[in-house]
Amino acid sequence: MFSAQSKKGLVFNDIIFINNAQARERAAQPGGEKVINATIGALLDERGKLVTFPSVDEIHRNLDIAAQSSYAPMGGYPSFLKAAEHFCFEEFRPERHIEGVVMSGGLAGIHHALVNYTEPGDFILTTDWHWGPYDGIAKEAGRKVKTFPLLSQGGPDWEVLEQTMKELACEQSTLFLLINTPAHNPTGYSMTHKEMEYLIDLCNEIAHPVILFLDVAYIEYAPREKKRLFSLLSRLKTNTLALVDYSISKGFAKYGLRTAALFAIHQSREPLDEFRHMMLLSNRGIHGSVSSTGQLLLAALYEDKSMIRKYREEIGNWRRVLKERGCAFFHELKPSLAMPHDDGFFAAVQCDDAAGHCETLKEENIFLIPLNKGLRVALCSMTAEQARTTARALNRLSEKFHFAL
Repeated sequence: MFSAQSKKGLVFNDIIFINNAQARERAAQPGGEKVINATIGALLDERGKLVTFPSVDEIHRNLDIAAQSSYAPMGGYPSFLKAAEHFCFEEFRPERHIEGVVMSGGLAGIHHALVNYTEPGDFILTTDWHWGPYDGIAKEAGRKVKTFPLLSQGGPDWEVLEQTMKELACEQSTLFLLINTPAHNPTGYSMTHKEMEYLIDLCNEIAHPVILFLDVAYIEYAPREKKRLFSLLSRLKTNTLALVDYSISKGFAKYGLRTAALFAIHQSREPLDEFRHMMLLSNRGIHGSVSSTGQLLLAALYEDKSMIRKYREEIGNWRRVLKERGCAFFHELKPSLAMPHDDGFFAAVQCDDAAGHCETLKEENIFLIPLNKGLRVALCSMTAEQARTTARALNRLSEKFHFAL
């Protein structure tokens, strides 16, 4: 009764949290061991427990309490930004000026970029398969989402993308292109080096300002050589500002610390100085300084080379486990249902009436996430055997309802 007119009737209705809660409730009942909870985007072990990395946890436990309790600088601790830049780019750092600012999680990086580089009513251009909260972030900021096909004939529909980029560039003061790669959520698709080269070429051909925003939330679960995409950013012309959103949530299994770094990359310093001031103002005006703990953790890990080696071994092991789960899923899944998949936490199956099919699968104790174009399967939260079981259930469902690619 007290809400603003523009907010009346709004209800928080996140299907991921709803289906996860239903799966957990079912699992707590007799026979709950049969429940397959493939809803939430967090890495779980074979017993269904959250995976953390012992090396990172040891650093975490040894952090100074007083230091963690202090306010962090509004732009982030320099030691954190140095560490984040190292872990993000490694040897593929672009040969350009780079400026980083701490973010309260990767989502804040997306939000801050949208509100500072687009106008109210503008469109954000991204792939048709995308993380659902992109739409919510855009709507909350008074922006809209426009999409292009990500997996048309096995890869991006370049013709549609080029045409849409040109149209939006003429209609808006700035074209904002949001790309989630590698290990895309929800498909697991990773753009090839050649595809990234072509994307860079498209940006260079636009005669208007372009923001190329790379959401690399899952990059640590792709092969290390996939980071070669960063070296291509050196080829961008002055019309394009690249933004790279790098979070410690997935790559370091510290989801709850809400810590990320947003990096701006350009040939000259002037756009980066502007970037820094805008991000500082957004941090200050929306949530204040970011928690010290996540920043101090990454900075301390960076200074301990032996712990870095242990961390590399630990995440490498879980990268292999994820690959095994994906192989188990796609080996069992009918080829007619299989979409391109390379890396990461998720796989997807295209179908109509995803919500209805999702409810049908719940009858078999399988909980997935319905999307506009199909179903998301969280490989990260299931065992290899559960992946096979889920694939077989999807095969039966497709035969009953006659859906395929």
